[in-house]
Amino acid sequence: MAPLGLRPHQDAPLREFRMGIDPVGAGDVAVWIPSHPRMGLTRPEDALAQGAAAVLTDDRELAASDPRIVFVPALADEVSGLAASFYGHPGRALKVVAVTGTCGKTSTTFFTAQLADRVGLGAAVMGTLGMGRLGDLRDSGHTTPQHAMLQRELARYVDEGLGLVAIEASSAGLEMDRLGGVPIDAGVFTMLGRDHLDRHRTMEAYAAAKWRLFDAYAPEFAVLGADDPTGEAWARRLRERCAVTVFGAEPRPELDLPRVHIEGLEQQRAGLGVRLASTWGEAAVSIRALGAFQAHNLAAALATLARLGVPWPELVVACEGLSGPPGRMEPYAAPGTPLCLIDYAHTPESLTFALDSARALAPGGRVWCVFGCGGGRDSGKRGEMGAAAEGSADVVVVTTDNPRHEDPEAIAAAVVAGMETPSRARVIGERGQAITRALDEAAPEDVVVVAGKGHERVQIFADRRVEWSDRDFVAAYMGARGG
Repeated sequence: MAPLGLRPHQDAPLREFRMGIDPVGAGDVAVWIPSHPRMGLTRPEDALAQGAAAVLTDDRELAASDPRIVFVPALADEVSGLAASFYGHPGRALKVVAVTGTCGKTSTTFFTAQLADRVGLGAAVMGTLGMGRLGDLRDSGHTTPQHAMLQRELARYVDEGLGLVAIEASSAGLEMDRLGGVPIDAGVFTMLGRDHLDRHRTMEAYAAAKWRLFDAYAPEFAVLGADDPTGEAWARRLRERCAVTVFGAEPRPELDLPRVHIEGLEQQRAGLGVRLASTWGEAAVSIRALGAFQAHNLAAALATLARLGVPWPELVVACEGLSGPPGRMEPYAAPGTPLCLIDYAHTPESLTFALDSARALAPGGRVWCVFGCGGGRDSGKRGEMGAAAEGSADVVVVTTDNPRHEDPEAIAAAVVAGMETPSRARVIGERGQAITRALDEAAPEDVVVVAGKGHERVQIFADRRVEWSDRDFVAAYMGARGG
């Protein structure tokens, strides 16, 4: 921080770089950006009263009022680099894998970190489930942690002797440059589907936000899902800029690029059997994860680590018994009950993926879908979600997700309106009742997919946040029946 003229006092060394909702303490450097309130929420007078050593701001007049307030032109554009500098550029000491895409980010980072741990690299994740070592995750409040928190976590991982971090790079995080100052070794793209149009307005703008990972951040190499049209187009576009590897169920020899190809897939209630062919060798592995799409996420993780130089035979051994993340096609069952799968699917594409995978686990049975749509988000996808459920499930139960400030009944009506036969839908507003009704009525050979909330532990209404976990609720249901 020397370029800004900040010098720690002997009795009060600079401690942490704070912004957003970070609590400010003695010796901290705080950020106040009036033009970008989400990037700096602690008012200067409050930060100084709490013991901050300095406050950075882009308000020149405010900076003139107190020597502890430092004017930084275009601070919103500089804050990532300043945070990285404050913590000594910790990303330079790690292998950094950044994963973007509409679906699959969490599972891909989860698989990447598990594999890295098993081959001795030592890994952490940052994403929807939290940040830190697997099994010891802490909430960050965002899919991609805000600038200062991200750099602080990277510094922690360096201090702990870790070798790799797998980060979910959300479209919002990329637009806000939260990864600024972090050298990206591997940029990974899973697929593009409809989501977050409340923020981006158009699919073109949404794709452009994802593209920033490969354009603005210039990773050493790219790993792209080439079954997706966007991934294929980006593979052709990037091959002149950096090393490119592709993955997917199609071999794509015409791309003439290093690859990991899913040759075969066996879906059972105990997990997936996956046969792979790659530039580095072949493999037949069994993982404790459900959903055909998880084979794609596994292929992405394997391609990434192979590109990072991990020998293929070591990766194959490390795959055995790999588990999926919580709330992602997570199975629950008890004697005489249907199989229940808890999944985070909240887009039309991901809901279709989940239900189609459930179909493979229900030979001779029916597939049930219990889901809702969130309020205050992309309202245009609600009808598409209804159509996806109708197209892939035998029984559709529409319930409440996180309505936020909207009327739950109006959200449900918009979902049902997207169905060709709206009368097929059962609308049960209270989520627990909806899940119970489906599990009570489904036959043992059926599969019930409870979608939308996955790992989440709260339900958000206009006037309150209540504790709610699909996982805990279904586990209690199964436990009462001997599961």
